[in-house]
Amino acid sequence: MSAGEAIDREQFATTALTTRIAFVLELARRLHQYGTSAPRLEMAIAGAAQRLGMSADVWSSPTAIIISFADLAQGEEGVAQTTQVMRLAPGEVNLERLCQADDIADRAIAGELGLREGFRRLRELGRPDTRREKIGSIASYGLSAASIAA
Repeated sequence: MSAGEAIDREQFATTALTTRIAFVLELARRLHQYGTSAPRLEMAIAGAAQRLGMSADVWSSPTAIIISFADLAQGEEGVAQTTQVMRLAPGEVNLERLCQADDIADRAIAGELGLREGFRRLRELGRPDTRREKIGSIASYGLSAASIAA
């Protein structure tokens, strides 16, 4: 472990384990929802957990994610303290929201954004499109169809 990783772990050691786990779970949910491949999701979540002072064993499928967490500050790296199972609908690719989720995760892990704030922003990404956004999407499809028809 490098000196930078030790400093990062110390930074998050004072953050409650439940807060760190909630952030990682929400990140996993959003990455899955927006179309990240299973190997990428597993590596990203394990890496994010490591940076937050935890170890995570991750398994993902198109409809579920299982993550076992252990707090590295407790010493026993191999013993899972909690395991979470999430059943999810198969995601669809949304590159814009996937990039936004990656940015939020990077900023939270770098310390530019608090974990609670990062969690809140990840949750906001999951909100349904507003009526205005839906109307704009329908209008763009109509405009595209009209231009092709001409």
